[in-house]
Amino acid sequence: MCGISGITSPDRELIERMNRTMTHRGPNAEGYYLNDYLALGHRRLSIIDLSAGGAQPRIQDHLALTFNGEIYNYLELRSELQKLGHRFHSESDTEVLLAAYLEWGTQCFSRFIGMWALALWDDRQKTLLLCRDRMGQKPLYYRYQKNILAFASELKALLQIEGVGTERPEVLAEYFAFSYNPEPRTAYSDIHTLPPGSYLIWTPNGDLASPQHYWQPTFDLQRPSADDAIAELDELLKDALRLRLRADVPLGVFLSGGLDSMGMTTLFNQHWTGLHVALNDEERTLVEKVMVQKKADLVIATPEEFDYRADFDHIMRHFDTPFADNSSIPTYWICREARRKGFIVMLGGDGGDELFYGYKRYKQLDLYSKGGGTVLMRGAHALSRRLLPGHDIDKALRFLSKDTFEDFYIKLRGGFTRDEWPHLFTRDYRDQLGDYNPAEEVRHRWPTDNDWPLAKQAQVFDWQHSFLSDILVKADRMSMANSIELRSPFLDHRLFEWSAKLHPDVLYGGELKKLYKEWLVPRLPKEVLNQPKRGFGMNENEVLGQYQNPRLNKKAVPFLLEQKKIFFANSLNAIACTK
Repeated sequence: MCGISGITSPDRELIERMNRTMTHRGPNAEGYYLNDYLALGHRRLSIIDLSAGGAQPRIQDHLALTFNGEIYNYLELRSELQKLGHRFHSESDTEVLLAAYLEWGTQCFSRFIGMWALALWDDRQKTLLLCRDRMGQKPLYYRYQKNILAFASELKALLQIEGVGTERPEVLAEYFAFSYNPEPRTAYSDIHTLPPGSYLIWTPNGDLASPQHYWQPTFDLQRPSADDAIAELDELLKDALRLRLRADVPLGVFLSGGLDSMGMTTLFNQHWTGLHVALNDEERTLVEKVMVQKKADLVIATPEEFDYRADFDHIMRHFDTPFADNSSIPTYWICREARRKGFIVMLGGDGGDELFYGYKRYKQLDLYSKGGGTVLMRGAHALSRRLLPGHDIDKALRFLSKDTFEDFYIKLRGGFTRDEWPHLFTRDYRDQLGDYNPAEEVRHRWPTDNDWPLAKQAQVFDWQHSFLSDILVKADRMSMANSIELRSPFLDHRLFEWSAKLHPDVLYGGELKKLYKEWLVPRLPKEVLNQPKRGFGMNENEVLGQYQNPRLNKKAVPFLLEQKKIFFANSLNAIACTK
């Protein structure tokens, strides 16, 4: 795992400045490649082949590569390429990647199993290629103006370039609707993310081709028997874990106490160490029970050991953009604890909820599809947090019952819709927003050109929205903030292809993670299987009580209100301080 950067201008001082903003992503080494056309930078976190043979940018024949991520099946590819006549001089997956490109061109990306963001300069063709992995696990931001292409693993690197970073007025409205800025947009109008499963090519003559997809999942409504589906799941999960155990550095396992991380450990056939942040006693007890059963080592950290205020500031600096996922805090903590204990690679359970229909909102959408929208919203978790001054329960319920589906979905996720802006945003800011409506974002991306069940549509939407712009962003930033490589077997693209082709009745059928739980029955104790879903987030009131009052009321609100004229003070305080 590393950080990459580059610009199609041979500016040594600039590429060094960009690269060094991401030292946390690669504390082991830095490297550069410059020619008459461009400059490439790399920060190295050594994982496979710790020698100089794994250093980057790597030059091979007429190619120069800077690469962030891992090609998990590099040993299999290496063997195949050797049979085709390729010779290798290191044990790194980087050298295998270059040989694969020399042999197969852009078709090599379809052969990779892994996570990556890369930039590859072809000095013979005079082309620069950017590519991102299928799921979007590794970030890749870029900016293109006046035939100058700049890219980096994090926004902060691109912001080192003079004139880069024009803020979009919709950023805060998006944030209050979704808790993040949906990719490919960023907080800046001139910076975008490269879509997952795609590549683009730049040439010095002024051409930048649109991103080309080398992978897109095929969605279907197949109904295999439960036994057949479980057998395929078992095979895929075992192979996904096998590949992700490859490392030349210490490797551990993050245990949240939930079904995904706990289920993953049932496949281990070697001694391992688990790390757990004890956010509540129930999960801690379950984790300890499983660890005793598996005869594994356990490291436990508790929130009392951490400084909310100092950590919160540090966490937010790593996102470079408005971002609200309170599980970022324990994710940051557990990554830091792992690093302190000497681990470099950690396994986690990200992706399980998206694969197996693990979110409560899928059940709530079932009620909505059956005409229970009003009843549903009466009990929605987000309701109490949404009531602003002047709104009583009856009035709010009458309002919510009239929502469009798009507004309903935004509120179901805890967001604010355009109709609520008069209670939140000032007239000045609403005028800047013009016709912008976050509901259009949902309408535009919701897969309606089919006869799929609503749960299937929601799964597809989540994959390209909250999963990409929230779950994967959080996992990357919080792990990289602590120089940890975070891997998840559930993010193997073959598992997503498997889930994409199945009817929701097979995986879900009205019960969250139904099929996955059936797979787990012989593997985990009943009390683990039957536990309620808790998530990995903090108690928001606890965090705000320790952190927000002295900062939000005394610093942030006056600045935002008096300098930016964006929010109503009483609305912000109501949101922050609501119990």
